[in-house]
Amino acid sequence: RELVAVADNILKNKVDSSKLLSESLQNNLIDTLRKRKIDISDRGIKRAGFRTLLRSESPAAIVEVGFLTNKKEAKRLNKDWYRKLLAQSISNGISEYIKMKI
Repeated sequence: RELVAVADNILKNKVDSSKLLSESLQNNLIDTLRKRKIDISDRGIKRAGFRTLLRSESPAAIVEVGFLTNKKEAKRLNKDWYRKLLAQSISNGISEYIKMKI
């Protein structure tokens, strides 16, 4: 029972940290794009038990920044300035997450 409790606690801490990271990434992406008046749809944060995320020793998140099947999004994703904006926003989200944890 103790081992199960310890394992549950470790998993809960990892899930909580990953949720905090996801929120930081999401907030940065949405704020950055809306400040630039870029029409986007906020699809929120989804939880899923992807093995790649659960097996990670550090907080983890999967970031979807658009869909190539959406012509409007595909057009934006094809532009260098837009990809750089997304990358900077993701970097800022990671930095903010680290500041919260320190």
